[in-house]
Amino acid sequence: MEVLEWPSQSPGLSPIKNLWKELKTAVHNRSPSNLTELELFAKEEWARISVSRCNGTHCEDIDECQTISPCFPSATCNNTIGNYTCTCNDGFSGNGTHCDDDNECETSNSCSPNATCTNTIGNYSCTCKNGFSGNGTHCDDDNECETSNSCSPNATCTNTIGNYSCTCKNGFSGDGTHCADIDECKTTNNCSPYATCTNTIGSYKCTCNDGFSGTIVTPFQLSMFLYWFSSLLDLSGVLSTPAEAKSLLLCYHDFVLLAESSGMQSGISAPAS
Repeated sequence: MEVLEWPSQSPGLSPIKNLWKELKTAVHNRSPSNLTELELFAKEEWARISVSRCNGTHCEDIDECQTISPCFPSATCNNTIGNYTCTCNDGFSGNGTHCDDDNECETSNSCSPNATCTNTIGNYSCTCKNGFSGNGTHCDDDNECETSNSCSPNATCTNTIGNYSCTCKNGFSGDGTHCADIDECKTTNNCSPYATCTNTIGSYKCTCNDGFSGTIVTPFQLSMFLYWFSSLLDLSGVLSTPAEAKSLLLCYHDFVLLAESSGMQSGISAPAS
C-alpha cells in the first residue's frame, strides 16, 4: 500500500479526513462479510484514489454529494468546504442520514373536517367524505334530496349535514327506501259502519251503502248539525222511523251526515223519509 507524504505546509487534517471518509464509504458500499474481504476491499478502494487528489501543495474540496451520496434517499445533500450536510425533505424528519415519514394526518394538515386524510410517503391527500363534495381542503354538503337518493317515490326526503333521511308519506309504511301502501280498510279508517271502505294508493274512500247517503262535514257544519240534532231530540215524533234515528246517530258518531234533502241552510239535512 502506497503511503502519502504529509505536506509540511498543510493547514490541517481535512484532506486526510476526507480521503478516509471516502475510503470508508466505498468499502462499506461493497458490504464485506469477513476480515479478509474487508482488508481486500480497503486495498482495492485505496488504490482507486488518485495521488493527485492531494499532492501536498494544492488540495481540492471533494463534493461528497456527487460521489459517495452519503445522505438518506429522502434527504437533500448540501456540499460544504471539506464536508457536507444532510437535511430531511419536507414530509420527513430525522438527522438527514436517516429520515422517517411524517404522518401529517396525525399532526397538522389542511384537510377539511368533512374530508378523510390519507397519509402518503412524504405527503398526504384529502378526500371529501360521502355526502360532501370539494377538493378535500374545502368540502360542501351535498343535498341528496335534490340530486340522487334512495328514497321511495312514496317517501319524503329530508337533507341533513353529510346525509339525508327518508320518511314514508301518510298512507304508506316502511323504512323510507321502500314504502308499501297501507290498506286503511283493514286497519284504521273513518268510514261509517254503514259505508263500504275502498283502499286507494296512499289513502282510502268511503261509499255509503244502499239506503244511506252522506257527506264529510266541516267543523262548522258539525256544530250546526249537533245543534239541530239536539233540538230534534226534544221533539216527539220527528224521528218517524228507527232507520232515521239510526242514521242521525251514525252521523253524530262518525262526523258524517247521512242525509240528502232539505231543511238546513247550512247544507245539513235530515234523511229522506
